[in-house]
Amino acid sequence: MAHKPQKPSLGPTFCLALWLVLCAHAARGQQLPIRRYDLRDGLTNSRVIAIHQDRKGYLWFGTWEGLSRFDGYRFTNYGASDGLGNSIVNAITEDGQGRLWVATNGGGVSRLIDDPREAPAINTKEPATPRLKFESFRVGESDHSNRVNALLFDSDNNFWCATDDGLYRANIDQASPPTFEKIVPHGPVAAVMTALVDKRRRLWFGLSDELIEIVQGRIIKYGAADEVGYAEITSVVEDARGGILLANPRGVYEFIEPTGSETHGRWKRFNLVLEAGQPIHQMLSDSSGALWLATGRGLIKYKDGQRLYTTANGLSDDVAYSLVEDRDGNLWIGTWSGGVCKLAREVIVSFTRAEGLPDQHVAKVIEDQHGHIYAATGARGLVELTNGRAVAVAGSQTPPFSNAGSRILQDRRGDWWMGTDKGLFRFQGPELKFRRGKKFSQADGIGDEIIHSIYEDPKGRLWISAGASIICYTDPTQIGHLLFKRISLESIFRPPTPISWMVSDRSGALWLGARFGLLARMDNEGVHSLESTSGLPEMDPRALFIDSRGWLWIGFRNRGVSMTKDPAAEHPDFVNYSTVTGLASDYVLSISEDDSGRIYLGTFKGLDRLDPLTGEIRHFTAKDGLAGDAIGQCTKDRQGNIWVATNTGLSKLDPHAEQFRTREPAIFISRVQVAGEDVPVAETGAVSVSPIELPSSRNDLLIEYVGLSFQGEQEIKYQYKFEGANADWSAPADLRSVNYGRLSPGRYHFLVRAITRDGIASVEPAVFEFRILPPIWQRWWFISLMTLAVAIVI
Repeated sequence: MAHKPQKPSLGPTFCLALWLVLCAHAARGQQLPIRRYDLRDGLTNSRVIAIHQDRKGYLWFGTWEGLSRFDGYRFTNYGASDGLGNSIVNAITEDGQGRLWVATNGGGVSRLIDDPREAPAINTKEPATPRLKFESFRVGESDHSNRVNALLFDSDNNFWCATDDGLYRANIDQASPPTFEKIVPHGPVAAVMTALVDKRRRLWFGLSDELIEIVQGRIIKYGAADEVGYAEITSVVEDARGGILLANPRGVYEFIEPTGSETHGRWKRFNLVLEAGQPIHQMLSDSSGALWLATGRGLIKYKDGQRLYTTANGLSDDVAYSLVEDRDGNLWIGTWSGGVCKLAREVIVSFTRAEGLPDQHVAKVIEDQHGHIYAATGARGLVELTNGRAVAVAGSQTPPFSNAGSRILQDRRGDWWMGTDKGLFRFQGPELKFRRGKKFSQADGIGDEIIHSIYEDPKGRLWISAGASIICYTDPTQIGHLLFKRISLESIFRPPTPISWMVSDRSGALWLGARFGLLARMDNEGVHSLESTSGLPEMDPRALFIDSRGWLWIGFRNRGVSMTKDPAAEHPDFVNYSTVTGLASDYVLSISEDDSGRIYLGTFKGLDRLDPLTGEIRHFTAKDGLAGDAIGQCTKDRQGNIWVATNTGLSKLDPHAEQFRTREPAIFISRVQVAGEDVPVAETGAVSVSPIELPSSRNDLLIEYVGLSFQGEQEIKYQYKFEGANADWSAPADLRSVNYGRLSPGRYHFLVRAITRDGIASVEPAVFEFRILPPIWQRWWFISLMTLAVAIVI
């Protein structure tokens, strides 16, 4: 069977066209955290029609030009010259012993020879012939029977193959090659096929237009009369609830289990909308319960609604073909012509000019009382983020509102306040509309002066920073005659400095911060400047924040961030966090908190997440999907998302979508070379390499190793220990190989372990033991003989 994507048909109805337009606009709103891999990265072919992660953790990609194995750093490619039966790979799986099997399109099935001790039994005896990496087996006598489209192993280790000639089965015995028998015949047909073993150990096979269910050896067939056998059955999957879903050109169908005396189940249409000519190539139910569909017109995510992702969202090709979720929660999408895409669990999505932002510099994110999200740009006014798009707020693009930036808030009554370079404005809420507004005048207590910041304290009082004063608005019941109380700071701070940051602690004290050395607390007794301490190393703040525990956090220009658990104390004790303790930058411009109490710090080098209970720090940068690394503001919405305003766009980070895993990274020794000659090691690496003895002349070694974790590939660090020469672990480093030259005779024990970016290390290191023998003239028996000879002569 040669795979052919189904072409979308022309001539949709007007309603369908309208639906597509709406979906397209919705999809364009999220730039997904996608990493693409293709020929330029070493993938053997950009048409990826099968993906599998083996039990060691390697990712395997079946293409139209061979098989590729990926370890997070590089691709290792295999073709017909390595023993594959055919260069077109249709499916990949493993048997009960963890051996890898590959379905080829004309060459039957091929098995990876991972253990080097197997090689002599199957390779030719010609010394010049390279060692084969695969052993191939024919399924049947005909060409159709050796075009294998899908395969699986059942709980009894029976090997099932869906071929162009029907369904075959073989029992796998390590001592002899598999012998296949035809279980379900089918007329020769070149079609996409699928195979599934569900949690109840039932087997499901889609043989073109016929679905086969095998329950405890009983074969049940479903065809056109059951709707599901209409043309090709392209995918069968088990969802998070244990239900069986099937895809064919008409759509998706859900299996209704038989009841009572029924021998067959029934099928009903699943609530999923497909556009005309949008074939489903594969379905996947991920660990979060979302259903993903790889289609001929993009990638569909079905969970709490339906979303369509295309090249506009970062996919390399609109024709998605194969899907796998790896052990770290990433989704891998094989495409028809764009290689493979890695979609990190949707922790971060970003918005840029492509999604409607009129200015890539985002100064602030605001959430209103109804949960609507607004973004204030640096010079082009405000936008509302709706349906994945940034829609301009009418009237905000004209001066003086266009550059109001971060000087906007909605008070608890729902009215909007905006500070500008030409005074203070209020607009009647709760909707953000630039009408029914009021500009305050000198008669109200605020003239045409520059408003630097606005803050509403827990008591509902508004604090406005203007010039060298702060102004308190305390009477929201008076609509036409507002009362402002001005507090001048000119006599307190020299030179007079505008207040840029304000926050109220639980005692009601107002903390004030300004550039160039102003950090103070205002309470009933007046305004008091703070003095530098070991925990408060600087007086040049850039952010103030009170977390859910009542702790005060102060971000600095040059010294990271300081925290006190008791801001109401007369002399609070502070703890400082900086690059010395693991932050990415000492320049902290914004502070926020997630629902788990972890603190987010916006810097010019990305976003740092600090867990104050454990001290653990996690860095997020543009490499993780952020719109940029220069972060001016971060804030949490009522859904728990962290919004990140950067100089190059806006990002939303969903902490709840993260898949925290304590699983340690796998580590393997991938190559051992002695004096330029390779020592036999498993094709996919080994946790323990068989001990060897070496003569004294062969004392130069190269050892290569690899750690498998796709939470952040190429962010793994390595430590090794060389007992016999050095008993200490090395410092963590990126290097994946080590050379030893001119080693002295003795016993050596090499250990290596991997460490993830979250600091999780391999529990069991990979090990290689070897011994270098002393030269003949240093061995005990030689010395004994020489001593005896001398004695005889004497």
